[in-house]
Parts: sequence; structure tokens; C-alpha cells
Amino acid sequence: MHYLRILCERRGGLWVYADDLVFIGLVVVAVCVAIILTNRILARVARAAHARKAGPEAEQRAKTFVSIFRGVAVTALLFFGLLAVLRWYNVNLTPFLASAGVLSAILAFGAQSFIKDVLAGFFILTEDQFAVGDVIEVCGVSGDVEEMSLRTTLLRDMNGCAHIIPNGQMGVVTNYTRGWSRVDLKVAVSREEDADRVMAVLRDECERLAADADFGPLLNGEPRVLGLDTFDDASFTIRLLIKTKPGEQWRTRREFRRRVKARFDAEGIGAPYPYRVMTPAAAAPRPRPRAGKS
Repeated sequence: MHYLRILCERRGGLWVYADDLVFIGLVVVAVCVAIILTNRILARVARAAHARKAGPEAEQRAKTFVSIFRGVAVTALLFFGLLAVLRWYNVNLTPFLASAGVLSAILAFGAQSFIKDVLAGFFILTEDQFAVGDVIEVCGVSGDVEEMSLRTTLLRDMNGCAHIIPNGQMGVVTNYTRGWSRVDLKVAVSREEDADRVMAVLRDECERLAADADFGPLLNGEPRVLGLDTFDDASFTIRLLIKTKPGEQWRTRREFRRRVKARFDAEGIGAPYPYRVMTPAAAAPRPRPRAGKS
């Protein structure tokens, strides 16, 4: 406080700083108001997108869009507020901007991967390829999307490992929870069983699954038993499809397998097992001894 008092006395009193304080206060208020308006606009855009396409999936994508662009907008507003304060104090920004332009041109050659990542992240968001909460596979890694930015995407796999992938390095992205999901299940049984009987049992289990109070709401349509898919010397395979809501295919697959195992045990339907039919070879004739020399 002592040094502040001396500084004020040298400039003729505290009133000399009134203009500076008023301008800085106005800049702070303007930036805060702009941030509030930006948040409201983004929230309105998110609500409109959610109303146009209702569901938890649309809500996740709207939250991802809002969180990323809110950070970009706040950073830009703070930058312009700082420039306004510097201009108030007659700081010549021309050399600064020229230096920044030259520096950005120099960095552009060394930061091509960064620009590529940012552009890829922008198109991922605008094209709605995936969002936070989706389960995707990319670059040989699969897991839940936990965080997204314009430059990187963070995946968490089943082992709990976090994989940070630059957006510019993504090629083909497989989204397991986009729109709807499906269980493609193949049930193998012993070749000695009756195929029509096995398919009838599977159709009955599909109907019971669809009528279940817990798993019925997870389905997106009736399960379908396609029929006999493959067979070999020891077994044949029945293929069926179960369409589910996004992200529920793994839970439904495990439950249906449990039900099929219990039903097969109750019906006495056997699992495939390898076997061999061995036929004894005919006894080869014994060679005759050669006659000795007399």
C-alpha cells in the first residue's frame, strides 16, 4: 500500500487512474457479458439439436459440441479483451501482430500435424462422427470416448488404459453405438441333433427375451433366427440376429447366451465335440521265407 500511495501522489492523485479503471472495468464487463451470451446461444443450439433428434445419443453429442466450442469462444473473447486493454495504453500492436504473423508462418511448417489434427477434430464435430460416451474402434484401439478436443480424442479400453489419439491420425472409425446396435450370434450344436428342433428352441428363447421386463425394452425389434448357417463333420451352426438400442448389444449377448445354455441343458441338446471313427486295417499277409540254398 505504501508504494501504491507514492505512485498515486507522483501522478497527481488517484483520480488520474479513474479513466484507466473505468475502461478496464468496461472491458471486463463486456467480455463477461459476451461469455454469458455465448453460453446461452450454445445452450439454445444444443436444445434445438436435442429436440430435432431426441434421445440420450443426441444429448451426448450436444454436450460434446457445447463443451468444445465454449472453450474456443472463451479463449477468443479473452484474447480480444487483452488486445483492447493494450490499445488503451497506446501499445503499438502493429509490430506485435507482424511478428505474430511471421512467427505463425514459421510455426506452420513445423506444426503441420497440429493444424491437421485441429481440422480433423473440427470435421469430426461438424459431421457428428462420434461423441463423448460412444464406443468406437480406431487405430487398432477400441474403447469408450471419455474426452474430446479439437486436437485429440481420449479412449478408455476395457482394461482401464487411456489411449490419447490425435484426430489427424484417425483413418476408418468404427462406431459401435451409432443409431442402433445388433447382436450377430452363432450357436453351434452337435451334428447328431435335429436342426428344426434346435431352431424351434432358439425361436422360443427369442420370444421370451423380447417379453422379458428387463431386457425387452433394450431390444429394437423382434429377434430373428436366420437358420442353419454352417456345418462340418462334428457340428452345425444356427445364426440369429438381435437388434438392440445403442450400446446394449454386449449385455444382451451375454444374457441370451446364458438363457440358451440353460435351455439346452434342460432340453438335452448336446454341444459339439470332436470325434473320430477308426477302422482297423486289414492284416497284411506275412512274407514267406525264402528257400535256402541246398
